[in-house]
Amino acid sequence: MGNQVHTPWNGDYHLDVNVQMNHWPVEVSNLSELNLPLADLVKGLVEPGQRTAKAYYNAPGWVAHVITNVWGFTEPGESASWGATKSGSGWLCNNLWEHYAFTNDKKYLADIYPVLKGSAEFYNSLLIKDEKTGWLVMSPSSSPENAFYLPNGKHASICIGATIDNQIVRDLFNNVITAATELGLDADFKKELQQKVTLLPPPGVIAPDGRIMEWLEDYKETEPQHDIFHISGDCILLR
Repeated sequence: MGNQVHTPWNGDYHLDVNVQMNHWPVEVSNLSELNLPLADLVKGLVEPGQRTAKAYYNAPGWVAHVITNVWGFTEPGESASWGATKSGSGWLCNNLWEHYAFTNDKKYLADIYPVLKGSAEFYNSLLIKDEKTGWLVMSPSSSPENAFYLPNGKHASICIGATIDNQIVRDLFNNVITAATELGLDADFKKELQQKVTLLPPPGVIAPDGRIMEWLEDYKETEPQHDIFHISGDCILLR
């Protein structure tokens, strides 16, 4: 890319699977130390992410959306259909947690705990009760790079309670609960998250056609052949 003025993807890191996926092999392939530069990148997103959380959502904690770069970009980016996805920061926290899960390094856990907690504080503040199901869901929400048809035939991407958000929030909350327990911190916040986890949509709601539902409702996809991802529990299924 050195011979170009305009680099591919603007030289960005994309947080709707790309960065996470590139780091999934490092722990299981005995390259654990290669997760540490990612942890440094994520720690560098906290301060700008706090400004973004406050400016866009009047929310505590911190958030990053789909795009970031070496300057700590955390705002929504480019197309609203996918650029408004706000699960990037929560998903990055899963990568940080995996390093602890493999190493049991308590010093490392204490170092990343404020990052995990701040991310959980943000998502916790955005949960609302879905009137149809009674579940706590993220709103607004979206499933990146996928869209659905509205009853009037128009396309939409923004919804409430997209499956990706539900599952990332569940995973993050459970990791923060475990970390708080192991470090002996934040008993009240831990108790609040424990209560919220029980009210999240169950993992892996199955659509009539046998697939995991992408959204809280069984919308018709605009591009069924698109390479989208579904998340169920700790399992990420690429199609």
